Amino acid sequence: GYRLHSHAINWGSGSTQQSVTCIENPADSGGYWKVVESHGGKPYVQGRAVRCGQVIRLLHSKTGKWLHSHKGVSAALSKQHQEISGFTGADSGDNWRVECDGYWSRDGRVKVVHADTGTYLHSDQGARFTQANCPNCPIVGQQQVAGTHEPSDNTWWVTNEGIFMPQQ
Repeated sequence: GYRLHSHAINWGSGSTQQSVTCIENPADSGGYWKVVESHGGKPYVQGRAVRCGQVIRLLHSKTGKWLHSHKGVSAALSKQHQEISGFTGADSGDNWRVECDGYWSRDGRVKVVHADTGTYLHSDQGARFTQANCPNCPIVGQQQVAGTHEPSDNTWWVTNEGIFMPQQ
């Protein structure tokens, strides 16, 4: 499958913040994210299992940017969707709610919902960067990650690596 990915390459339009995409390479170090407490509000406590419904932030391990979104900025390839980016600052645009059954667990399916806008983290093979839509850009072959208001099969995510805390 495809992995949520980021790298030190910014979007050329939209927010101009760090790009977030999906790639198929399981060995790529740009696919690691750390779960941390939410910005403001009720926090997730690090070192505990993530209970479904909790609001968290995801910190990109390699670049130190927060998985981020905001209203009013369209995704690069599908203008009806919301841009997803990596952000240096800290605000409520970094908060994501985990939807699942019970706890977020290894190999368990989750939906990740942007707390401010209610959009679902989404990616599908129909929105891939190519030479035609992104000539000579460094993300050719990667899939767009965007926010959508419509949950679907393309809004399910599976975590199969990492350290999972015991359910309490």
